[in-house]
Amino acid sequence: MSPFPVNLVCPRCRTLDAHGELKIVLLEPCDSAGEDRAGGRCPGCGTNYPGVEDVHCVPPDPDAFRQAQAEALDPGWNGSCTTRESAALVCSEFGNLEPGSDSFREAFLPGVYAAANFPEGLEPEALRTELTCNLELPALLRNWLRAHPPRAVASAECALDVGCGPGRLLHELAPLQPRGCIGFDLRLSMLRLARRLADCSETFVPFRIEGRRFIPLRISKRRLNNDPLHFVQGDIISPPFEAEVFPLVSAVSLLDTVTDPLFALGQLDALVCPGGLLILATPYHWEPGATSPENWLSTAEHSATEVIRIALAGGHACLPHLNYEILEEEPFLPWVLPSHGRLVHRFFLDVILARKAMANETRQPAAD
Repeated sequence: MSPFPVNLVCPRCRTLDAHGELKIVLLEPCDSAGEDRAGGRCPGCGTNYPGVEDVHCVPPDPDAFRQAQAEALDPGWNGSCTTRESAALVCSEFGNLEPGSDSFREAFLPGVYAAANFPEGLEPEALRTELTCNLELPALLRNWLRAHPPRAVASAECALDVGCGPGRLLHELAPLQPRGCIGFDLRLSMLRLARRLADCSETFVPFRIEGRRFIPLRISKRRLNNDPLHFVQGDIISPPFEAEVFPLVSAVSLLDTVTDPLFALGQLDALVCPGGLLILATPYHWEPGATSPENWLSTAEHSATEVIRIALAGGHACLPHLNYEILEEEPFLPWVLPSHGRLVHRFFLDVILARKAMANETRQPAAD
């Protein structure tokens, strides 16, 4: 694996000092053979962060993370398999899980997002046909970034994809930077799937075709380049990275899945270096279980699309320091997410490419 391109920061030790300056503690590499060349130790608080299959896990609450995602932390995690036969055995096991349980949900989610992100080689054909429109997003971003290449000088020399899921966009962003791209996600199972898809041309993922019935879903892709890919588990609410180090940060289907989307937007901004690029793509599908209704961005006066544009220009009271120029936008890009073999959900993504102003640049006027 390639050397890790950035310093990782302990989320538990990120505090303000007496002068109001942010104080951080960098993690030390983990030297334990059991940690699989990943993870790290904080010399400040002594926290040991786990790692598995070359994925660094740096959650704000390591104990809660270990409890909630214990199955994905297991080195023998079987969320994706190298053969159809081994995947079929896993499908039988998943069929015995209790529907509605956390284990059942964690069992079927990797297959859902793998199908949505890599529809090219999907079987059955009917599902592939329904999901083909999802290829429009990477194609759109490919064209946009060709026209607006990152030109900021950043210490990271790599891109960051927040909420990367199984990692489709990593393969689009990695060639743009000398040290590739980091995939960052809350779910370790997604990152382990992304890691395996980065290392091989195909994998078999359990997919819920209906009810309790799972089938092996073949996910295939053609790796177009050998640019380095890296993986970090964590939470955007307290990301384990230094401030303003990334020349390019993307977040697809993220802002409407967090408790406080404006706070999350502020955290994304904090990661982008001056002159760097920010990609946002969101359907604004508000669910009370994910985002408190009082934090939904749409109001009686403005749509969520308008609120985001106002915020990026520094016109929102919660984020007055933001100063972005919108370079490209596509407010209705189709995106399909399968629920099971006979149901898909159709969304429209609002996609924005924006450039963060340099320190001496004049603020862009906020939209009305």
